[in-house]
Amino acid sequence: MLVLSFRQALLRSMGGMQMRMGLRWSSSEGASVAAAVEAASDSKAAAAAAAAAAAATDDTASWLTHPSVMPSVGRAVVERFKFTGMTPVQRIVMDTQPGIGSRRDMLVRSKTGTGKTLAFLAAAVQAVNVEREFEKSDGPKGVDILIFSPTRELAVQTGYEARKLLGLPVLGKAGAVHSSGNYVTVVVGGESKNPQLDGVTSAYKKSRKSLSQASNGISIVIATPGRMWDIATSNQSVQDALRNVKIVIFDECDLLLEMGFQKTIQEILQFVPKPNKRNTFMFSATLSNEAVRALAADQLVNKPVHEIDATVIAADPLSPETSTSDETHAHVPQTYALVPHYQWAFILYKAILSHVALHNAEKNPPRIMLFFNTSKEVAYFSKVFSSLPEFVSASESGRFGAARTPKEKDLIRVYEMHARLEQSKRAKVSDAFRNDTGGPSIMLTTDVSARGVDYPHVSYVIQSGAPTSAPQYVHRVGRTGRAGRSGIGLLLLEPFEKAFLKTLLRKGSIEIVGDVVVDSWVESADEKDKELRTRVKSLMQEFVADTKRDLKSAAEGCYLAFLGHYKQAFYLTKPQAASAAQSYARNVLCLADAPTLSFSLATKMGLMNTPDINVEPSPKGLKRLERDMKNRPPLARVEGSFRANPWERRGSSVNWEKKRRDN
Repeated sequence: MLVLSFRQALLRSMGGMQMRMGLRWSSSEGASVAAAVEAASDSKAAAAAAAAAAAATDDTASWLTHPSVMPSVGRAVVERFKFTGMTPVQRIVMDTQPGIGSRRDMLVRSKTGTGKTLAFLAAAVQAVNVEREFEKSDGPKGVDILIFSPTRELAVQTGYEARKLLGLPVLGKAGAVHSSGNYVTVVVGGESKNPQLDGVTSAYKKSRKSLSQASNGISIVIATPGRMWDIATSNQSVQDALRNVKIVIFDECDLLLEMGFQKTIQEILQFVPKPNKRNTFMFSATLSNEAVRALAADQLVNKPVHEIDATVIAADPLSPETSTSDETHAHVPQTYALVPHYQWAFILYKAILSHVALHNAEKNPPRIMLFFNTSKEVAYFSKVFSSLPEFVSASESGRFGAARTPKEKDLIRVYEMHARLEQSKRAKVSDAFRNDTGGPSIMLTTDVSARGVDYPHVSYVIQSGAPTSAPQYVHRVGRTGRAGRSGIGLLLLEPFEKAFLKTLLRKGSIEIVGDVVVDSWVESADEKDKELRTRVKSLMQEFVADTKRDLKSAAEGCYLAFLGHYKQAFYLTKPQAASAAQSYARNVLCLADAPTLSFSLATKMGLMNTPDINVEPSPKGLKRLERDMKNRPPLARVEGSFRANPWERRGSSVNWEKKRRDN
């Protein structure tokens, strides 16, 4: 009888939606949803129904015809995103979404670039509409959907897609957008709190004033945990608005937990309904992470919990607009080149110019992302590239978002993105790079842009140096070849990074081969290449010698950042990392010698007595050393040099006796 009443409610609600929302459900659509409701009464039957739905995707791979998609949602996707086919993760999530009068939680493993953002947005919007129709309730009485994002950039991008799905104006900044009863609010740091507070609380305040003012809209909040905690714990209206949340979504859940947001998230969740009173979707790049499992055990309580590994679902050939692989990087041609440091600047320069020359005549101008391992390298080389004749800085006054002048049409605009930038500056850079379609452009960035952020039509991803891990390599190269488009990836390595290359080659899912073209440039005896090589080196030397802008200190900061990064590399010892940094300082940064580390910094980094590390002792350190030396036996003195630490091994690279005489 319980199932029968659900069927009756379903039929009544379908008729109501046809009248009130203009939806036309076919008999097959109604029957499929009704069957799902019946199956929901039994956990085994529900699991079987989900499996059957997943298996039937070959005939129902369209947003317009898939039986689990409401016509209004399908039309919105096709009209506003220009997608007709569904990716595997989109199909399975729509099939698994909450049914009429039921709660349903899901834990989804999905790789970057597979359309998961649109999947959970469409599923959540449809679930809220269906639940509201089932309950015969009017528009939002607070926040309907709360989405946690690990980074500001990902939150802004998710907000962009949510606004697009709901037909709202797509703004380039964070904050609140509400129109026709729909609300989309991006809550992130670095932006004014007032628009964010207005967006989070507006639907609740309107519903309190008059139910007649509320429409059939939806209120969505996409937030980074830090700022959301800030406004939730200090504002009663925000807490009231969160009491009616129907769906909580954790996007890039593994990254949220890696960044240490677990406690912050738990404190925010005390203001939303308990897990058994709402639906919870968790999306993660891995399901084996212990922290992810622990959070899932705490939040996913509505049985049966649907655990989905979308990376092993076969791709649909009927989806040309979307990725045709379970992992975005799988169809991106990837190459590597072992380039000595003294050739690095020349190779990088030529690779960029060659790609732009090859693709500049295409409909979408070349868009390149160049990854470095540290923020200081990004900041420094952004200045270097902007000073070259073929490039122009995008951060100069009035240039963000401005149309290109005739002189700039063929110049490569340089964008700088890293964690040291203020949030407002990062927002401007991100939006400007995304919307720059007037000519070739390049973004120099760190891993802040490696995961979850979508920049359309990126045609080339270059990685300067080995990233921290193989998964991070995949995230970086996944910035190109998205949504079925073409793209290529290049990994520039110094010979000392061969061990990292071996780890990539051991992973069967990563197909990367040597770049014969770049290799030919390294060995090239062509006169033009010789001339270009000489010109690049001369420009680098002139750049670091520029005393007006004090660029030498910036270059020294690059050396220290490089040293700090590679000191932690699993495939290098400290002496090897020090030697690599010495080569980098001389051959890439064109410094006369590697900068000197202070006594305290060398001690903190554990680099005392390391060859190729220059250490400048502090006065206190020198006095302490002299005091200790008086109490040490004569054997502590070796060939005129004192050990930096008498308890360390012999052979210090610091001549302390000379330092004492010089002072």
